[in-house]
Amino acid sequence: MTRIRKARLIQHDDFDATVWAETASKATYQLYAQMDYQEGFRRFLDRTITRRNADRDIVLPARHPLAAQLHPELLHCVVHAFGGTGLKAGYRDHFYTSDRDPMPKAAYYHGLFEMHRVPRSYAGSNDMVSYILTDLGKNVARGEVETYPRW
Repeated sequence: MTRIRKARLIQHDDFDATVWAETASKATYQLYAQMDYQEGFRRFLDRTITRRNADRDIVLPARHPLAAQLHPELLHCVVHAFGGTGLKAGYRDHFYTSDRDPMPKAAYYHGLFEMHRVPRSYAGSNDMVSYILTDLGKNVARGEVETYPRW
């Protein structure tokens, strides 16, 4: 079952903004807190209209079945390579570590990573390896992304 991160369009007297939140009130307060609005929350509410914006919804996949079978440290390794589970999830697909690190190696053997030697000029050490997520690894990591991460 897919998950939906609902988008809210917030129209203020001075600007429009899209915020992803469960409810309109949470979206409004989230924007207010991020802005550090100087005139107070009541004044902000008086000048704001919040509406649902279904066109900007983000569809997230359900948890991948393989994720439940993986060791928690191994799953953490895959999610870390994806950029975490919060707002920045998906901003990358790789990381560098020692070739003696057991968790990325185990993920490699599960087909979640590709492994590449790193040129010495990049990493500064002869034993560094670049682990790049495969399509399967990305799908497993996407299923771990929080529906509404903390802002």
